[in-house]
Amino acid sequence: LCASVQVFDPFKNRLQLDLNKVNVVLVAAGLNPTSRHFINKAFLDECAAGVTLVNAARGPIVKTDDLLSHLEQDRKACAFLDVFETEPYDFSLFSHHSNLHTTSHIAGVFTDLEEKMLNFEAQVIQDFLAMGDQFTQNYQQQILQHKCHRGFLI
Repeated sequence: LCASVQVFDPFKNRLQLDLNKVNVVLVAAGLNPTSRHFINKAFLDECAAGVTLVNAARGPIVKTDDLLSHLEQDRKACAFLDVFETEPYDFSLFSHHSNLHTTSHIAGVFTDLEEKMLNFEAQVIQDFLAMGDQFTQNYQQQILQHKCHRGFLI
């Protein structure tokens, strides 16, 4: 479902990333002195416009202030955070960013998910099933604009 994958892993001597060609950054790293604030202004400035960042690894890997500034400047970019630089995190920091989506870190066990997220997902699935080809047109400006592939919602 993707044209190419890049991996940055200093422990396996994979040190090159061509960030201006990256559409999705999936953080899968432990927290150590070299990874703290690895996702910062310099990193985000090199990424392609409209980049999607997903961090479910460790919160301090992402420098929050730099991410928030980036999301304000690039309204097509978006982020999904499951962990936060400072926990417990302050919801008010993120509430005015429509391109930032948060959930509490579930670590494989959870009893409750944010109702807003569930309602959004339910609506998107209902629209996808009901609208057919019209779905892509209706969600053209949404974060789901490139998530349909051969009739599947990915």
